[in-house]
Amino acid sequence: LMSANLLQKTYQVATDLLNKGQPLEAEKQLKQFIILQNGDLNCERLLGMALMRQNKHDESIEVFKSICGKVTGTPIAVLDLVMAYKAANQANQAIILLQSELKKDPKVVKLWFKLGDILFEESRFKEANDAYDKAEDNDPARVLVDDAKNAIRSGNNPHAEQVFRKILSRDPEQIDALCGLAMLAMQGQLFWEAEELLGKAKKRSLYWPTALAGSAD
Repeated sequence: LMSANLLQKTYQVATDLLNKGQPLEAEKQLKQFIILQNGDLNCERLLGMALMRQNKHDESIEVFKSICGKVTGTPIAVLDLVMAYKAANQANQAIILLQSELKKDPKVVKLWFKLGDILFEESRFKEANDAYDKAEDNDPARVLVDDAKNAIRSGNNPHAEQVFRKILSRDPEQIDALCGLAMLAMQGQLFWEAEELLGKAKKRSLYWPTALAGSAD
C-alpha cells in the first residue's frame, strides 16, 4: 500500500490535472492509484468527477453508486451521485434517490434543499416549496432563526445580527442566517457584503429565496 504522503501527493497531482482541464489524464492517474491502493474513497470520488467532466456519465454514476454503498448515509456521497444523475440528464433518478435517502433520515437538511432545487428546475413548484418547508422544519437552527426574525420585526436589528452570526458559527451555509445578514447589509447600504452573503447562500440552495418570494406573492 502507498504511504499517506505518497497518496496525498498523487491525489494532488490528479486534482491539479482536473483544474487544468485535463480530466482524461486525471482519470488515468486515478485508476492507477486506486488499483495500487486497493480502493481509496478520495481517489474514487475524484475519479467520478474526472469521468463526469468527460461526459462519461454511465461510468461516473457507477463510481458514485459504489461510494454510496461504502459510506451509507453520508450526505456528501449522496449529493455527488445526485450531481452525476443531473449531469446525465436523469433528474428523475436524482429525485428518487433523494426521496429514498430522506425517508431513512428526514433530518438531513442539505438533502431537502437539493431536492427542492431539482423539483424547482423541473417546474414542480409546489413539491419544491414542500421540500424547502421540510428543510426549514428539520433545521436544528430553527429556534434561533425564529428568534432573529422576531428581533427584526421588533426593530432590534443588532440582536438579530448577533443571532445570525451565532448560527453561522455552527453552520457556515445556514441559508436563513446568510439571507438575513444580507438583508441587514442592504439596509446599511453594504451592497458588496450582501452580494457575498447571497453567493454563499446559493451553495446551500440555488432557488430557495426565489421560491420563498413566489409563495409570498
